[in-house]
Amino acid sequence: MTFQQEDGEAEVATTDADEPEVEETTEESEDVKESKEATTETPDAKRARLKRQLDQHEKKHGFKEEPSGKDNASSDDRYDRLALRQEGVTEKDEQNIAIEYAKWKGIDVVDAIKLPAVKAELQTLRAKDVLAPSTRTAGRTTADDPAQLSKQYKAGKYLTPDQMKKVRKHLRG
Repeated sequence: MTFQQEDGEAEVATTDADEPEVEETTEESEDVKESKEATTETPDAKRARLKRQLDQHEKKHGFKEEPSGKDNASSDDRYDRLALRQEGVTEKDEQNIAIEYAKWKGIDVVDAIKLPAVKAELQTLRAKDVLAPSTRTAGRTTADDPAQLSKQYKAGKYLTPDQMKKVRKHLRG
């Protein structure tokens, strides 16, 4: 930039670019410090930090109750299953039915298995587990019956050497 003075001389004005830069030392604000820390923080660490902050905030403002603990619930469940085993309900499926019904009704599991509705449910579950006897074998003869083996031989089926001996004896005798 140039400026002219009244006597006709040109004066050169200096700009900020000509001057050497002087760094100002100021303390960084909290936001800048946090942003620098956040860049070195791993995603898992950031997630954990934010979760802790959220939990503290919810606890402070009464949004979140203290957890009663899963350990208490699981230990209650263990005691219920132990009581059911003592009453003769040993299968886990049967125990689950009794525990669910007891929780739904708000009663003890030992009292629940004495109720007709639970007894009926347990009986239907037990009936499904029991296999019905096969009726296909009722009309058959034994596999080593010489008369049956001779029919198989005449039909062209393969017989073991022991079975062939029985067939020959049957046909000769």
